[in-house]
Amino acid sequence: MAIRIIWVDKTKQAYLREGISDFVKRIKRFTRLEIVEIASQKYTKNVDVERAKLEESIKIIKSFKNSSFKIVLDSEGEMMDSKAFSAILKKQMIETGREIEFVVGGTYGLNPLVLKRVDKKLSLSAMIINHEMVRLFLLEQIYRGFCIIHKLPYQKD
Repeated sequence: MAIRIIWVDKTKQAYLREGISDFVKRIKRFTRLEIVEIASQKYTKNVDVERAKLEESIKIIKSFKNSSFKIVLDSEGEMMDSKAFSAILKKQMIETGREIEFVVGGTYGLNPLVLKRVDKKLSLSAMIINHEMVRLFLLEQIYRGFCIIHKLPYQKD
């Protein structure tokens, strides 16, 4: 039982790195957690954005494990509440024993190649959220999900 989170580039903002570090520690009380940072393409004013997204997406796909349940965070994905999200964690990790891989794209998002290779598309909000902030929000929801599963008092109904 483990979770892998694949995201593009390093987290640059110190306050986000601090929050990410805190939730990583909390989640590791429940499961193994691995964060895979995919090197981003250099986005200059002359860069072909679609080509750069394709190259990042190919790196993401190559990092996938074959038997994992793959969830991509995408603005077009399904929105759900924390209890429904925790049910996914429980079903995939506890009941089926599958590892879950989450994917967070970079500055310009993901190429459709990645979207075709995942099991679920998930949206954290109808609003556009900075890709670095999404990392922290995702980790918080994973932690919240485990608290719901284990009936710990973090979740307020």
